[in-house]
Amino acid sequence: MEKNRGVFAERLIALRKEKGFESQQKFAEKLGVSRGLIGNYEQGTRKPDHEMLCLIANFFNVSVDYLLGQTNIKKNLSVTKNELSPEIHELIKIYNGLSMQNRIAWLERGRTLLDIEKESGIYKKQEV
Repeated sequence: MEKNRGVFAERLIALRKEKGFESQQKFAEKLGVSRGLIGNYEQGTRKPDHEMLCLIANFFNVSVDYLLGQTNIKKNLSVTKNELSPEIHELIKIYNGLSMQNRIAWLERGRTLLDIEKESGIYKKQEV
């Protein structure tokens, strides 16, 4: 990774080239943004907002987490609504109603509960 460029910039460059866009200009045209904006993202001098992150992730069929370096799994894993239990629907509804800060706190609490169950022998891996 080039010094100070950042994970997002490196991954954007790699994804753009993998998709066959050798120039920033062609990629920018496809997204409907300026070449300068793409250049700033790739140089690491500007960060995309949430809407742009989602647009880029959808364009490349990767997760926002992958773009931001939170995971090395590229594919955006998805399931249809009918494949989820009512409990999972409720969890998603609650999660979506939380601020980003509270989402992180909620996930941390969930991980703590999972660790407690693992240590006590209660934990049983569930298939999603």
